[in-house]
Amino acid sequence: MRTRCDLRANTGGFQVVMILNLLAFGVEIDIDKVLSNTKCQKVCNVRTGSKVILDIDILYYGEDIHHSLLKAQKQFEYLIQPAERRVAIKLKKQLTSVNANTRQLIYEYSRYSELISRPVLKQELLSERQYLLTSMYDYLKQIRSDSTSENTLSTKQDTPEVVREIIMIRQLEAKATEVKNVAQKLLEDLQGFQNLNQMVSDLTKELKSQHNELFEAWCTEIISYINDNTLSVAVINDVTIYRDPIVFSLKESDPVVQFSKQKLMKVNYSPRLVTLISEVRQLRAMGYHIPSIIEQTSDHAKKFMKYARILEQIANFHNTIGDRMITCQKPMMLASALELSKLVQDQEVVSWGQEKPVEVYVESLKRSVEKLSRENNLLTTYHLQAMEKIRNLSDVDLIKDYSKWKDAVKHIRKIITQVEDKGFRNMHNWKNELDKKLAEILEKQYIQSLDTLHLYLPEIRIDLVYRNSKLEYLPNEETLRKLYEQQLQRFLNIPKNFKGVSDVPENNLFESIIHKNSKILDTVSKHTENLFEQLHAVIKHWQSWLQLDNLDTSKLSTWQHWDLHFRASKTFGQEIAKLPRYPMLLTLRKGLDVFLIGLSRLRSDLESHNRSYWDQLVFSLKDSIAQDIVKLQNFVDPSTAALTRQPVTIEEIGESGITHGNILKQATEWIKGRLIH
Repeated sequence: MRTRCDLRANTGGFQVVMILNLLAFGVEIDIDKVLSNTKCQKVCNVRTGSKVILDIDILYYGEDIHHSLLKAQKQFEYLIQPAERRVAIKLKKQLTSVNANTRQLIYEYSRYSELISRPVLKQELLSERQYLLTSMYDYLKQIRSDSTSENTLSTKQDTPEVVREIIMIRQLEAKATEVKNVAQKLLEDLQGFQNLNQMVSDLTKELKSQHNELFEAWCTEIISYINDNTLSVAVINDVTIYRDPIVFSLKESDPVVQFSKQKLMKVNYSPRLVTLISEVRQLRAMGYHIPSIIEQTSDHAKKFMKYARILEQIANFHNTIGDRMITCQKPMMLASALELSKLVQDQEVVSWGQEKPVEVYVESLKRSVEKLSRENNLLTTYHLQAMEKIRNLSDVDLIKDYSKWKDAVKHIRKIITQVEDKGFRNMHNWKNELDKKLAEILEKQYIQSLDTLHLYLPEIRIDLVYRNSKLEYLPNEETLRKLYEQQLQRFLNIPKNFKGVSDVPENNLFESIIHKNSKILDTVSKHTENLFEQLHAVIKHWQSWLQLDNLDTSKLSTWQHWDLHFRASKTFGQEIAKLPRYPMLLTLRKGLDVFLIGLSRLRSDLESHNRSYWDQLVFSLKDSIAQDIVKLQNFVDPSTAALTRQPVTIEEIGESGITHGNILKQATEWIKGRLIH
């Protein structure tokens, strides 16, 4: 049976074997990190070396146990040497690739520190370790330079300045500590290590002292501010600068809000207290011991911070709501504004003494602000809807699409009714503002439409007739002027008759458009005169058709006279036939689109005139023929009687010859006269 002493001795051997096993296992893992599976043979040598140690019987006790352990260790070291050399080759390449970045180089050495610290790899990586030593000198100099520079650490925007500085120094300290750990483990056998170690130790102490001094200075400054409760004077570059007081505590007697001379609401909660809370939280997380007075101040401020933030939002709303409100809608929110004003004025009875009253006060203010904000947003939405309708009218023709104007105003009135149904009152200013915008668009469209007004007026139907030997219109010009003026005034009086959204528009808002544009209306009057001048031109145009004047039969004496007039009447009839047989409405262009002139009655009148002219010719010709027959009969009868009488005496024979000669002469002259004519 083994003695207790034997067991204790055997336990010591067991511990040694376990340490060797762990060492072999750790080396195997580190080598596996570097070598790939393709280097299986080398890995197998490592595992064989591990097996040498695992094969030792830890329960065996005797003098040979220590010899066995030493032999196994030496055999393990020998077996892994090929793998270590392979690892050294692989690490050389890997370390060379990051030589330009000292920070990354230190990380790589730290990552493989267990392997590199082994004698074989130390020797194989001698030049690389020497390069690391040299690089560390420059790296430490850079750390020292960074610690004294004014460059700040890039952090979150809400990180206080002092915390950023402390974090930066502590990060530099961590870098220096990392250099020290790697150097002590991997570079202690190199020349220059002692100088490097001394340099990094001094730098670490300086950095630790530096961030401790920053913390102590911060504590001293904050405690001083808390005791004084204000900071009003600062000295920068030997120049005294006076600042506004900075409150570093919340007195129980202080009201939560106060008002400036400009009636602006201000929360009695310094933004510096918010920064202090952040500083205390972050410094405590970094392990610093915060003085109790600072902790108490921070905790007290933190208790009210959420209310202070809400009050800041309320104060901002209170101070800017006037700018966000539409001016004409302010009277409509008077009741809610007075309610908020009354609550704000109650600030004199609410202080930072107890949390519950502050909470109740803040919630009341919050509800009132939210109510006023909802009302403002709602009214703004309705206002924008109404303004959108008004803006759309800028593209709507006042003459052609006047019904759309009426529909738009009707829609705006419907919006106003919806607002009234929600309980809003005092809408007079808002309605007047909408009417002003309507008047602006109406005036613009009114002026634009004046030039083309005649193109869209209702058509007036007139007939061109022939009366009393002249052309004229039916109805006559005077009646036409009245009809045209009536239709013209129907448009010109649109502003006068226009109904806006107000019950009684201010200063005859719409009617004044007519008076403001009286000069432009003179152009419309000139256009009216031009219009009727063109009507006169139409009469002149058709006057050229009247080629036949009234017939004067007294001037007709020869057959050629009748022949000429008969031909003219026939030609005139042919021209009349070219006109439409059925009634026709003729629309004249170039400004006369308002009049539709019918030519059917003119055709009828011209045909009647031509028939009458023809009939007069026929009657006068018959009358002339009858007169010639009478004259011929008066010549034939005496001549026949004279020629049939028998002469008896010589004297009668002589007289008969003379009479016959006279008859021949008269007949010749009468026939010759008719042929010549």
